[in-house]
Amino acid sequence: DTARKYRRYVDAVDTLYGGAAYMPMADGAQYEVWITQSGLIARPVNDAARNASAGGWTQVR
Repeated sequence: DTARKYRRYVDAVDTLYGGAAYMPMADGAQYEVWITQSGLIARPVNDAARNASAGGWTQVR
């Protein structure tokens, strides 16, 4: 298992089963991301990110 093999080299790898937080992408959008025991939490920190998040999701074809 790769995470166990390289654990001593990468302190950020602290879990074998990960979580994900999906946020809309927009030019200049910035998010704060926290890693908790229950998963990832992402919050918009600027207007570009807040506007992208408030608008819902857009399907790209």
